[in-house]
Amino acid sequence: MARTRVLIGQGPPILQAIIRDIVGAARDMKLAGMAPARHSADGPAAREWLSMAVARIRPDVVLVGRNEDDSGEYWRRLVARHAGMRIVAVEPGGRDVVVFEVGVEPAHIGEASEPVLLSAIRAPRADPGGLGPSWS
Repeated sequence: MARTRVLIGQGPPILQAIIRDIVGAARDMKLAGMAPARHSADGPAAREWLSMAVARIRPDVVLVGRNEDDSGEYWRRLVARHAGMRIVAVEPGGRDVVVFEVGVEPAHIGEASEPVLLSAIRAPRADPGGLGPSWS
């Protein structure tokens, strides 16, 4: 069985470490890459690094931390350029996890926890033009 390739993008170092540990412990996942410390904070340089890393690594899932003022537009554009990829974005303080996939509206799936993050990574791909996975 092919393992899900996960790329960890920008986010607070503690969030990156938690995600790294969750992915590292899962037999069905492989850590395909992680943003270097200088790109852990969101901003133009971090987003440029992430865009290049996604193109090079071609992950199945990208996990990132979001800023308070993040509209989600960047994430929608990124998944639109990389069909089949999912972005799992953790809101500040872990109060919500938002999943971005091409062809479906972003899904708010609950507070960040190991089970929620694993569910977001493992869920079947959305059906563009149809319904996305059930996040209940």
